[in-house]
Amino acid sequence: MIYIVNFKVVHGKTYHKVGWCEGDIDRRISMLQVGNPFKLELYRLIPGTWELEQTFHDVHRHICIRGEWYPGKGHAAAFWLTRRSRTTTPPDIRWVGKGRQFKAKIPSSNRGISTEH
Repeated sequence: MIYIVNFKVVHGKTYHKVGWCEGDIDRRISMLQVGNPFKLELYRLIPGTWELEQTFHDVHRHICIRGEWYPGKGHAAAFWLTRRSRTTTPPDIRWVGKGRQFKAKIPSSNRGISTEH
């Protein structure tokens, strides 16, 4: 499951973190809260794989503040992830590349499958 958490700092700016969690989301947020002086709030849960979460970070690294933290409330991130989580990409296709250009490494058994996104 992919999650987006928000926090607002004292001077009014809001930031969000995009991450992936296999288990209990409340426990994951508690773990994140320990190292954060600002109250974290769960903004959205989106069905998705670790690979989709990593693709999000690769595509959006130019706006990343640090690690997996981004400016804003996470509306655009939620929209991007939701649209791509509905895509039916076979699980054995792995996306490689950086930035906005991706190429699929397709096993020979899947050569006839469309990989356009």
